[in-house]
Amino acid sequence: QKLPFTTRSFTPIALLALDPFFLWVWSDSNIKTLDDFLKEARQRSITVGGTGSKQEDEILFKLIELRANTKPFNYVPFRGGGEVCTALAGKQVEATVNNPSECVQF
Repeated sequence: QKLPFTTRSFTPIALLALDPFFLWVWSDSNIKTLDDFLKEARQRSITVGGTGSKQEDEILFKLIELRANTKPFNYVPFRGGGEVCTALAGKQVEATVNNPSECVQF
């Protein structure tokens, strides 16, 4: 569908908020740093969770694959950030990228 506007129809005038993402792993994991994570991901496919296919977290993992030359991640989509963190806490996935407010309770 042709929209009556383009991205050039708007001008950003202020940055009002940031949406930080953390890389989360199990607390008892041997992975303690980003370097540890990348080293492990270069050796094997890590099962990661996210908020759904083609969402920002899946895109971030794809960027990590491409830029850091890792094995492909096994991406498991969930219905939301809280569900992803629950899956991480239950060891259904090994890692996620998520907002602090969604995982801090775990």
